Amino acid sequence: MKIFLWNNDKGWKLFNIKSVKSKELKNRKIIISDNAKVGDNATVGDNATVGDNAKVGDYAKVGDYAKVGDNATVGDNVTVGDNATVGDNATVGDNATVGDNAKVGYNATIKNNIKHYSEINILLITGIKMVNGIGYFYKAVRNDLTSYYNNGFYKYKLSDKMKLKRNNIDCGEGFHFCSFWQAFKNLQIINTDKIIQVKIKLEDIMHVSNQYIKIRVRAYSEMQEVNIDDLTGK
Repeated sequence: MKIFLWNNDKGWKLFNIKSVKSKELKNRKIIISDNAKVGDNATVGDNATVGDNAKVGDYAKVGDYAKVGDNATVGDNVTVGDNATVGDNATVGDNATVGDNAKVGYNATIKNNIKHYSEINILLITGIKMVNGIGYFYKAVRNDLTSYYNNGFYKYKLSDKMKLKRNNIDCGEGFHFCSFWQAFKNLQIINTDKIIQVKIKLEDIMHVSNQYIKIRVRAYSEMQEVNIDDLTGK
């Protein structure tokens, strides 16, 4: 199989792997079962696992620490993010994306070309399930409720709205939110202990970022602080 592996000196490099016990895989702690099939020009990250009888399509991407379960099928051009799991007997159709840390359950089927703004895509990328077009998302903020990433220019309040259109920009205008655990991880970056929760409507989501595991929105409501004292030991 001809697959791309990470090379510290040259980035992603195409290797012709003749055995699943090759040193190239062993050095990267990649486990590919003897009877698994990985398509041409697929990319496999370090510490990834491809299970028994699993199939990974051509040009697919399996991230670092990702797991493709036994008898699972990952289609052509699919992206399985870092730390993501495709369960045993699950199927992910061509061109779909399973975001970082997301899980596709046993025997589940993800159709081809999942719509970018669909509830299932948001669930796969962020781990947050929206119900009837409504979801609750989170953000780590400074102690005065201002945003860290624009130098405190914006202070979060009960609700807000901007007149913006949807686009595919990861870090453009708008309000940025993520899952609770992603926000919790961000506390260490901005040296604060405040996380807020907001209510988001599906129609107000402008972009879903697989790279940053977040959403960018034009409106939010019902902002409230989350008590995390039990998690921080205070």
